[in-house]
This record gives sequence, C-alpha cells and structure tokens, in this order.
Amino acid sequence: MDRFTTDRATISDVTSDGPGPTDDAGSDTPPKPVGPPSRMALTAVVIPIIALVVANNVGNALTPALLPDPSDPSRSANPLLLIALSPAMRNQIAVVNYVAPALFLLVAGLRLLAPDPFFFQLGRWYGDAGISWMEKRSALAGNVLREIERWFTKANVVVVCIAPNNLVCVLAGASGMRRSTFWVANVVGTIGRLLLIMWFADLLAAQIDTVLSWVADYRPWLLGISVVAVAVVGLRQLRSGNTELEQLRRLEHDRDTPPDQPET
Repeated sequence: MDRFTTDRATISDVTSDGPGPTDDAGSDTPPKPVGPPSRMALTAVVIPIIALVVANNVGNALTPALLPDPSDPSRSANPLLLIALSPAMRNQIAVVNYVAPALFLLVAGLRLLAPDPFFFQLGRWYGDAGISWMEKRSALAGNVLREIERWFTKANVVVVCIAPNNLVCVLAGASGMRRSTFWVANVVGTIGRLLLIMWFADLLAAQIDTVLSWVADYRPWLLGISVVAVAVVGLRQLRSGNTELEQLRRLEHDRDTPPDQPET
C-alpha cells in the first residue's frame, strides 16, 4: 500500500536533516518525525481525543432521545447537545431546522473543529506512522484513502478546505503545512459545510420532519436499540484490544517500524 507520497517518496524520504518548521515560519517542508517531546505532551493530545470519542459514542447512543419531535419541538429534546456530542452530518441535518442559525454555526462549528489540532499534531509528531495509523482506523476503503492522499500532495489547501476530517488533519501535520494555512482552510471549509447543510435541510424540511416524526413515535424502542448497539461495538473493541487508547499506544511502535517499500 502506498503511503502519503510525493513522486512516490514517503514523507520521511523528502524531509531535511533538521526538525522542520512547526509554526508559521519558513516553507511547507515536511518535518522530520521525532515523536512527542515528552510523555506529558503526548498525554495532552491523547486525552482530548479519547474524550471526544467517548462523547461521540454517548451522542450516538442517545440520538433518538435528543432528536426533536416536529409535533412538539420542546418535548425532552436537546438538539444542541446532540450535535455537541456527535457532530455527524446526519445529526446536523436532522436538527438544524430546530436550532437558531447562529447557535448551530457556533456549536456545530466548534465541535467539528475540536479534534483537528490534536490530529494535526499527531501528524507532525509521527509522520508516515501517523498516516498509517489513520489508514488502519479509517472506515474508508484503501483506494479511497490513497486517492485522498494523492490529491493532498497536489492541492493540500483545497483538500483541507473541502474535507477537514481526521485523516486530512494528520496529512496536513505530517506534510509540514503551516498552522495558519491549515486553520484558515479548515475554518473556511467547516463554515462552508455548515452553510450547505442549512440550505439542504431547509430544502428538504418536510422529508426530514417525516423521519423525525417516525423516530418520535418509536423513541423508546429506537433508544434501546441504539444504546445496545453502541455498547456491543464498544465491548467488541475492548475485547479485541482495538479501543482508541490501544490504537494510540500503537503509534509509538509504528513510528519505529520501517515503512513498506513502494512497489516497482
């Protein structure tokens, strides 16, 4: 499998002997991955990521209880809490018509941006190992991942603007993208995404309300199913040693493992 490549050379192949830029000074040269400067620094990045994963799982489990009821929007629903816990696009589309636009942009925007600095820093610290780690934990198919990586080498700012997801944030950090460039593209792309969701949800308001009404009619059953489903997935990850904490622990080992040689 190809790593994040520039003319089929991995990030580590094109780095200079120095540590590379870690701020806004200099060019976008891929920094030499040296790992976190201390255990405390790594902990300061790992804990927020784990906390956000837990919040996302809680939001997924409680989604039926937090979605609004079109016949009674105030009925024990909390759409802002839902998108603060789990900012999945389906949740944003479901609740945006029941939230003040300014509040929606603020809460959803901050929640979408929350994990980005931590994944960016992992990319800066771990380089190719961080990218391989993201590939293993991603739900995307290998060909899709490689296509994203290929496009990133050609138009990194555009990719960050269009799809500022966790993988792209790691790619940005590993590639040496300036923090200011990363954040401008990230914020612009996030706001643009939310504005499109607002437009789309307004266009399909009737259809969205139909789905929300169905959820409200079967709320207790759907809540039980979602809680059990999230719990089962969590237990399977725990038993297989594939929890977020275990995946993060593998990063240090992966950084010291020689990358796969590119195919000839």
